[in-house]
Amino acid sequence: WNLAANDKSKVKIAKAGAIPPLVNLLTSGTVGAKEEAAGALWNLAINDKNKETIAEAGAIPPLV
Repeated sequence: WNLAANDKSKVKIAKAGAIPPLVNLLTSGTVGAKEEAAGALWNLAINDKNKETIAEAGAIPPLV
């Protein structure tokens, strides 16, 4: 079960400041944490505003 899969939760999760820590996990977490963080960011990115926040947090280089 993933909280980021719910549309209303996507906005709340981003507003709570969860995107920067998820981006941080992309480069400093375990392999499993990196996979989970990438999946959560993917779900959050369905929201257009979150896409901007994710990019501004530096997620693009570690995801490419």
